[in-house]
Formats: sequence, C-alpha cells, structure tokens
Amino acid sequence: MVKKLESFGWKFIPSDKLIEDYSEPLITSILKSAIRRLNSVNDEEVIKFLKTRFFDVEGCKAILEALGVRRETEKQRP
Repeated sequence: MVKKLESFGWKFIPSDKLIEDYSEPLITSILKSAIRRLNSVNDEEVIKFLKTRFFDVEGCKAILEALGVRRETEKQRP
C-alpha cells in the first residue's frame, strides 16, 4: 500500500518521525503548512477551530460545513 501511494507522489513518514507531541491531537506543523498551501485563511484560527470540536457526527458535520462541503440532501420519496 505504501509503495503504491508513493508512486502517486505521497511521502511516507514513519510515526516516530511524525509525532511531535503525543499530548497534541493534531500534527500542527504539517497541518499549518497544508493550510497555508491550500487556503488563504489564518492557520491558527483553523487549528483552534479543529481543537474545539468533538470528532463525533455533529463535530464532523461542523468541520465539513466550515470547509464549505455540502451534504447531498436525501432524495424526496414520492
């Protein structure tokens, strides 16, 4: 699996090199870099937003909504 993903340009980082702080729920250095590369928003605000959400169904919905991802509504039944 790793070899296949690397063939698509992904970079594998072993967990002992990836985790900066085991008490931190997010890998903030990588996240900040990706936020800056992909968006023109304040990375600190995004990280604060993510840290203050529960990762249950409602929390995930809030995160997706904040990212502008819209759920398809269920089709109306006749």
